[in-house]
Amino acid sequence: MAEKELRRFAAMYARAKSAVFVYSMGLTQYEFGVDNVKMVVNLALARGMIGRPNTGIMPIRGHSGVQGSAECGADPEKLPGGVPLDAQNAARFEAAWKHSIPVRPGLKAAHLLDRAGREGLDLLYLVGGNHLETMPDRAHAKRALESVKLRVHQDIVLNTSTLLEARGLASPRRAPSGRSLA
Repeated sequence: MAEKELRRFAAMYARAKSAVFVYSMGLTQYEFGVDNVKMVVNLALARGMIGRPNTGIMPIRGHSGVQGSAECGADPEKLPGGVPLDAQNAARFEAAWKHSIPVRPGLKAAHLLDRAGREGLDLLYLVGGNHLETMPDRAHAKRALESVKLRVHQDIVLNTSTLLEARGLASPRRAPSGRSLA
């Protein structure tokens, strides 16, 4: 943003009697994301834009895939439709699907990357998203993603996390002739 536009916005905000700050992942998903949010809060507090009618801070969910994944049951603590994951609801879904499902919750992205970085993973199937660019500690995300033996990225575009090297299988597969298939 040009300096002139920034000054125009600052003057408009200084005159405003009410304001609501709306932000999403573009502000938060950086190593300094917490600092970004603190700056928004401090700016709103400095002008008394919190706690009065027509003022406040409104973080919104990220890209459309975040909401969509939750609705499809990709949220590690929910079943499709946002239904809480518990024994009673799991039994309902099992009856409808005629197939057993796990009742214990899975891991959210940050916890999954922590585990992958500590213990490695044999397989990680990623549907959309780019943990390399969206997690707050890029170096940690890179180490964790590279510690997975096999990553499958399903997305409509290539992103930087798809280009990371994977740890690979412990030993290359061999053809009957003894030559490596890798």
